[in-house]
Amino acid sequence: MESAPPRPESNRTVRLLAAVLDVMALATLALALVVALVRQPPPRPVKAVPERVLVVAAEGFCWPILTPALLSGRTPALAGLAAKRRARIVLPPGGRPGTFWTAAALVRGAPPGSGAGSTGGLPLWEALARKGERLALVNWPVSSEGLGRERHETRLLPRSDQELPAVVPERPVARDLPPLMALRLSKDRRVVSLALRAHSVHVPGVLLVGFHGPFSPDGPPRADHLVSPPARYWELLDAEVARLLGGLPPRTAVVLVGRGLGPPGGPGADGLLALSGPGFSAGPVTDPLGVDELGPLVLRLVGRPLPLGLAALPPGSLFEPPWARSHPVRWESLP
Repeated sequence: MESAPPRPESNRTVRLLAAVLDVMALATLALALVVALVRQPPPRPVKAVPERVLVVAAEGFCWPILTPALLSGRTPALAGLAAKRRARIVLPPGGRPGTFWTAAALVRGAPPGSGAGSTGGLPLWEALARKGERLALVNWPVSSEGLGRERHETRLLPRSDQELPAVVPERPVARDLPPLMALRLSKDRRVVSLALRAHSVHVPGVLLVGFHGPFSPDGPPRADHLVSPPARYWELLDAEVARLLGGLPPRTAVVLVGRGLGPPGGPGADGLLALSGPGFSAGPVTDPLGVDELGPLVLRLVGRPLPLGLAALPPGSLFEPPWARSHPVRWESLP
């Protein structure tokens, strides 16, 4: 017996059911896409100011003597500091070589009611301390001109009654180096020990550390000053730099500034500026930076306002664009 042909009503029902299922499938897919978009992680927020700021002032760190060490592959800590961004750092127009660290230390601005122009100034550490920053200065070099002693071996701001543990002076260990260079290296080993103790006791937000470096830039320049020190010196100094960085938090921004050697315009006159860590952008700096831009750079890095009438403003290109947008320059009058 032959089966009866399907009724037209049954075919319409099947087609309608298939269409409903297609619509439900598309709706399910659309819902899944919406859920996936909603569940995407939000954009990463721009990180705030660095957890610590380390500023290293190094004597004799000019381009001719430091470049061979950075290219040798034997100084990973120093090369890491200079890998992100580095530039030449020079005296401002009319500056004298003996005032390099004075220019680096002063933050100049115009007091209220003085009109346009930059006058006077505060030492960087005083400008920061007045804003409530905790600081430690270890062997930080300052010239005369009313800034106090020639070096602050260890100074804590705000002043602390807690004394730093005694540090036994380091004895020269590099017998294969020239005696004076070995002595300066020994002093820098002690500087690192003092800096780490100051950091552990005082927990400063800004740590200012001065290295003696391989040569003294004071006095008449000598031809052998522009010959790179032995590789052994850089290896030992690099180990001290690594020891210092290893004792600081990971989110530490580092500003390394080196004073050059010889008279202005000479082959070793330009110092070295190296920037690394959070907040700084990567890439070369084509134009030299003035050493008087160091103080404003540190102030902005820690999120503090800059004084009105500032003569030297570090370029915004030094900072990562998202960070710079979320930390715009703020201004205030010097007290």
